[in-house]
Formats: sequence, structure tokens, C-alpha cells
Amino acid sequence: MFFALLPLVSFAGGFTLTAENDLFFKTDRDYTHGTKLSYLFDSAPSWTDKLMKGEKRWATSLGQYIYSPKDIEYGQSSVNDRPYGGWLYLGNSISVRNGNRLDFFEIDVGVTGPNSLSEESQEIVHDWTGSQKPVGWENQIKERIGIDLAYQQKYKFGNDYVDIIPSYGGCLGNIFTYANVGVMGRVGLNLPDDFGFYKSEPNTRLSKDAEDIDWTKVSSVFIFVSGEERWVLENIFLDGETYEHHYMIEERPFVTDLMVGIGIIYGNINLIVADTFRSKEFYGQENPDRFSTISISISRPF
Repeated sequence: MFFALLPLVSFAGGFTLTAENDLFFKTDRDYTHGTKLSYLFDSAPSWTDKLMKGEKRWATSLGQYIYSPKDIEYGQSSVNDRPYGGWLYLGNSISVRNGNRLDFFEIDVGVTGPNSLSEESQEIVHDWTGSQKPVGWENQIKERIGIDLAYQQKYKFGNDYVDIIPSYGGCLGNIFTYANVGVMGRVGLNLPDDFGFYKSEPNTRLSKDAEDIDWTKVSSVFIFVSGEERWVLENIFLDGETYEHHYMIEERPFVTDLMVGIGIIYGNINLIVADTFRSKEFYGQENPDRFSTISISISRPF
């Protein structure tokens, strides 16, 4: 509770709900589902002014990731397949903008294992969709308290119709450890003055004055493509210990994400729909991973 209440410096801001799932590709394996609910504040705690200069936004998030093997109808783990795994976490992040540069910091604290509630979440979704009941969660990645520290730096170059957003950064923790580099390109009408969508990262759109918004028209519509390369040093969901045995898959050191999507902003509502194609994460994996993303942000008019 203390961790969640740290950034409560104002009551103005907006919510972002992001859901990722491979349901639309008719698969249920690897990274199979993710949900993240974020509240983005207008400002940041005053003590951050002593550490960093620029326009700051603070966000608090609650998220859950679910990972599944390829064969979910069998109760026994396979040495050629990944185990079940779940990650439930609470996150705090701050975005600092200086001109065309954005620095993004996030700390996530959570738990793996049964207390991540991933088994229950997957079973509920499968009941709703009439999908195959998953079997074998008793052999999931074991209970662990996890802490991850993430950092991304982005730059934006362009105008109201086309822009390019390169980025680099990484994550350090006992759940994920990696370094990454990527780039996003956008083309559209009235591109938002932000640094693009980045999977489950909170949106850091700049505020607009209410008198500058035409509430009867679409404020912005655009398409985007992005690519990211990660050098992975730690992924607990590939090389962690399960309740059955110490599970060790030989993970691939480099993983590539390619994303294509569309964004629509209407007044104070921001909608993102995208598909992500992820390269194989471990040796022996039969197929690359694919999942869809739907993200909606609602903020009060400023």
C-alpha cells in the first residue's frame, strides 16, 4: 500500500488499460497473455525536481503476465517446451521529457508462482472463450518475490505527419535482465506529441489545453511500425525452477520484436491496436511467438 500511494500528488490524470493476448492468432503458448492497468498523473512528486529536470509524469501500474507451454492439455512438462509461469506486479514509473528526448524509469515489485494468480486468470479466460482447459499448472515456475528496474531513452524527430522514434535501454532484476535497442516510425494525420506506444509501457502523451481540442472530430489517426532487438541475460520464465524440477531451457541470447499497428485519438480517448511478431526465445522452440495488443487511454481534458 505504501508503495502504491507514493506518487499520489494530485487527482488529475488518466487511466490506461493494455491487454495483450495470442487469442487472435489461434495459439496459446509462450507469452500468451498480459494485462496492465496504469494511472498517469499530471505531475510528479516534488522531491524528483532535485534529481532530474524536465517535464515529468508519474504513473502507478498493476500488471500480470502469463506464460504457457505449447502443449497445455498434458500435465507433464517437456524438456523441449517451456513451463507454465506467471508474474503479478505493482509498478511505479516516471517519464521525464526535455525537448525531443524522453527518459523513462520504472520499478516493478511482484511475485511469481501460485500467488501471481495466473492459473486462475488463464482458466477464467478459457472458460469464457470455450478453449482447451490448461493442465499442468502444478509444475509452474516456483514462488519468488521479484524486483525489476527498467530504463528507456527515446528521441523523436519529425512533424505532424511523419516521425521516427529511436530508443535504447534495458532492464535489471531477478525476473528479467536484458539490454535493448529499437526504432518506431509513424505516419498519419496530426501525430500526437508523444514518444509512441511501447507494448505495456504507460503512454506519456503531452497535455493539451481544452480550447485547443475539437471534441467533434478525430484528433489524430496514424499507423506505426517498430522493431526492437534485445540481448537477454535473464528470463526467469525460461531458466527458473519449477515445482517439479530445476527447469533449464537453453535460451537464445537475442530476441527480436516486430510490431505493426494503428492509433486513433478522439478527444481525450487514445486507442491503440497492434500485432507483435516475436522471434524464437529458446532453442527447440518450434515457432516464433505472435500476439495482439489493445490499449485504451482515457484522460480528463486539460
